[in-house]
Amino acid sequence: MAIAGEWKQRIVDADALDAVKVTNSERVMPPYTRPHRPGAPRSLRTRLVDQLRDYPEQVDGAELGRPLVQAILDGRGHEYLPFTGQSAGLIRDIAPAAVILERLLTEADVALRTAGAARGPA
Repeated sequence: MAIAGEWKQRIVDADALDAVKVTNSERVMPPYTRPHRPGAPRSLRTRLVDQLRDYPEQVDGAELGRPLVQAILDGRGHEYLPFTGQSAGLIRDIAPAAVILERLLTEADVALRTAGAARGPA
């Protein structure tokens, strides 16, 4: 399944602080766990994310379940829960994986050459 362009653009436009913890997420999805302790997934803010934080008692998971699942199946899950971590603040553009890897290799090569030159002859 492809990621919606709207979701990708929201991540590009986001700052690290825009990825908020989805408190009370267990009201609409299976519990989120991390090794050795419970956790909360991170997402960009939506009406649902704000409602789960501010008025969780008003979120009926049974009532929301069908439209949420349908949105996910339709590729619109990001309208409810656009998951992303704080690393969203490091994303500057949307590029194919091959382009990203080429940039990474070029930057690594430059960094290694610079470090070697700074160190001087062996």
